[in-house]
Amino acid sequence: MGQIYDTTYTPTPYNLISQTPPNMPANNYYLYSLQEKINADWNYRSNRVDIEQEMNFGEEDYSPIEVVIQSVRNDKGTKVSDDIRRLVFKDVKYEVSLGTRFRFSYQFDIDQPDEEKDVWISTNRDSASPTSQVVVTRCNGTLGSIYQDSNGVSQYHYEPVICTTNLSTVSLYYNDVIVTPQAQVMLIVQHNQYTKNYNLNQRFILGYDKVYKVKAINKFNSLTTYNPYDIGTILLYAELDEISEKDDFENRIAFNSNDTPPVITPLPSVEDYSLQITKPVPLPTQLFSTPIQFEGYLFQGTEQTTVPVDFTVTLEGTASPQNYYQLTNIGANSCTLQRLKVYTKSPLILTCSVSTENSPIGQAFTQEVSLNLGGLE
Repeated sequence: MGQIYDTTYTPTPYNLISQTPPNMPANNYYLYSLQEKINADWNYRSNRVDIEQEMNFGEEDYSPIEVVIQSVRNDKGTKVSDDIRRLVFKDVKYEVSLGTRFRFSYQFDIDQPDEEKDVWISTNRDSASPTSQVVVTRCNGTLGSIYQDSNGVSQYHYEPVICTTNLSTVSLYYNDVIVTPQAQVMLIVQHNQYTKNYNLNQRFILGYDKVYKVKAINKFNSLTTYNPYDIGTILLYAELDEISEKDDFENRIAFNSNDTPPVITPLPSVEDYSLQITKPVPLPTQLFSTPIQFEGYLFQGTEQTTVPVDFTVTLEGTASPQNYYQLTNIGANSCTLQRLKVYTKSPLILTCSVSTENSPIGQAFTQEVSLNLGGLE
């Protein structure tokens, strides 16, 4: 039986080409029936996990996606490494380019803090399989560098990197094996707006105590013939370099003569802010039937901010505290409070607060006033 290669509905060269019998329709009946089978069996796959995929190179805009995860085995059936996994997607036409980054931990808990998850880079794909799948390799480090943002200000950037001395099982070039692992390494990074500016002789700190200098860069392996910028990954070949007294091991930024030191703006601390009830002055200790207007503001040093505050009231010892006072909020930073009935069991507590959501530093602030409801007018 002959083979038919139907690319009628292939939008890009990354889509898979299926082989269908000559008596099948031209719209790839094989892929259609295969997708139906995958849809029916998907919920019964025990190795389904939720992970995150970066949607745009270099943007770290991760989005959740459900995949089937598998081990990668060599020709002898032996598992290659826990740092190399195969991801199978539910949609047989799902497209993933080389260099796409994913994020997940070995626990596959999508709610874990981001800093506890590993970043994985797609380093290979099986274009002969009718399903959509890629091989991903775990990034075991980061490359720290200095870049200029859109305002021309120098900032630190840390790029996830696959750093190893033997990539014969995952490299795009299967003969890339470093002979002297103590002095030379090969690095794989995603091609993005940061890594495209890496240059020869640029120095990086690998790990926490070694400095390496780039001796060769491979960023010409385009995924398409006529688009030189369609690059998924960049290969860096680096050699061990001498440590300079200007190397910043605390921030893991190696010294490079053409770098402009970053402008580090210290983050404000809790000590820089204070919540104050500014009106009335002085603050009363008694509450009567005449409404009193209170105003509260969050201050940064001596400067009044526009952060909204909340006013709440607590009155203990009664099941119906609302019968004894009336609180009316006015705008974002003010309220009026008045007594409705005399109450002598406990004082009324007026609390002025800034929530963590509204706080500029994510820290809640509170200020309280105790008012006696038992006085006679």
